[in-house]
Amino acid sequence: MAEEKLSENIQKLKQEISQLGHNYALSYVNTAFVEKMELEHESNNLIYSDYLKQLNTITNKCLRNYEDYASFISLKNIYSEALIFSILNSILKVEKIPETSVKSPDFKISYKNKTSYIEVKSINMADGSLKHRDIMENALESKIRLENKLYGKKQIKNTGKNIVVSDITIDKPYLKGSKPYNESSPKLVVETLIDKINQNLKRDQFGYGDTLLLVDFSGQLPMLDTPRNSLQENYIAEFVDNSELFSYLIEANLSMKQQQEYLGTLESISKQQTYYCKAKGCLWHVAFGEVGTILAEGEGGNAQEVLEKEGILKEHDFVDGIIFYIEGKFHVCLRNVKQTTLLNLCSYMSDMNFIENQTIYKTD
Repeated sequence: MAEEKLSENIQKLKQEISQLGHNYALSYVNTAFVEKMELEHESNNLIYSDYLKQLNTITNKCLRNYEDYASFISLKNIYSEALIFSILNSILKVEKIPETSVKSPDFKISYKNKTSYIEVKSINMADGSLKHRDIMENALESKIRLENKLYGKKQIKNTGKNIVVSDITIDKPYLKGSKPYNESSPKLVVETLIDKINQNLKRDQFGYGDTLLLVDFSGQLPMLDTPRNSLQENYIAEFVDNSELFSYLIEANLSMKQQQEYLGTLESISKQQTYYCKAKGCLWHVAFGEVGTILAEGEGGNAQEVLEKEGILKEHDFVDGIIFYIEGKFHVCLRNVKQTTLLNLCSYMSDMNFIENQTIYKTD
């Protein structure tokens, strides 16, 4: 019996899911990289062979049950680890640490006769399991509406609830439960990320030596601003108020084409107002945040949002630093400059253009 090829199974899964809706965990899995792993497997690379075996087992589970969101998450998490291994292995000597009953980091890194370690954590949207069915159904409905629009099967009435149809995006990725949702809240972003990263974070995973925590955002939890700004404790933010513009679009009941044409005109720009304010860097506070820090101010300078959770490096003395992997780039926060092994490692990765932004240091 011929051996199953993971790339073929993944492609089959993607095709079948696309007929039913959308799955964010699966969308992170790139078939081209899977094919690369298969080539490495043919060259007797045992690390990729092991990843392929794990991924194929889980893919088959996903094919049997499209509602098994936990399996899709497992698929994405293992894929994420394999992807990070491949990226790091392109510029460093990386060894995969075998999994045992004892908790350990994922990778051993050798650089300039020094050894350090990396623990990988792949994070997902809040309440992903509960949202999975809704996302699938909403994506299917959007697809039906789009097909009807394209083929003229029926006229879609514009209710004004949605402004301009675009690519599928995660609706309220930070929402958990039925709490009020503020998509521009730094407190919501920072505290959700801290909770996500803290899940299953064990001291034993950092007990081998100088260890970095690598957090893969997996394309599911967007920042309020660019990662570069998010890595600063404070920065000047530009805020564009589109309220008048979108009020006009809703009240005018324009078609999708008319909306798109209008958004590109000078008239639309005149209806926007730009403000500048002192903003808080979300990733900085995820790493170094202190309870009681004011994240947002209301009218008259009163505290509107106050951080109620300690940052990862503030709470856990065993974590030396965090690498945030967002949209294909690495961004780093280190505890302090005394960690010379990790400092040299990150400096080297920065020189090789693998770290996008200047590393941020904080002295204890």
